[in-house]
Amino acid sequence: MPTNVYIDGFNLYYGAIKGKEFHWLDLSKMCNMLLPGHSIGTIRYFTAIVSGRPDDSDLLEPIRIARHELGKKIGIINPRGLQPSRVLMEQSDFVKQLRDGVLRESQFPDRLCDSSGEFSNPFKTRPGASPSGNLPSKQ
Repeated sequence: MPTNVYIDGFNLYYGAIKGKEFHWLDLSKMCNMLLPGHSIGTIRYFTAIVSGRPDDSDLLEPIRIARHELGKKIGIINPRGLQPSRVLMEQSDFVKQLRDGVLRESQFPDRLCDSSGEFSNPFKTRPGASPSGNLPSKQ
């Protein structure tokens, strides 16, 4: 099934990543693990400065439009330990829990290479180094 993924970066970070060792996250790998049998197309990652108390109600209207006006199937991957709000669950076709095992298996390799050269996981610390110790210096 062709599937596009929209990620609420705030909920992903604060619900599943903060305080854990899963910062070097390969979103494509994570989506493929969570949605076997789906053909992952576009992955869009959204984040914003949050004022006031964050809750899932801001997602309700776009989910309702996608489901009822556009006829799309809607799934929620929940990064928090608690169930999503009842109104979101009512508007979705399925709900899955994002667990640490999937996050652990969805990490990029410690070293990657692109057209600019090789780079390494900035969150992986060497003994006695801070996470920023692996970041390139600005010259």
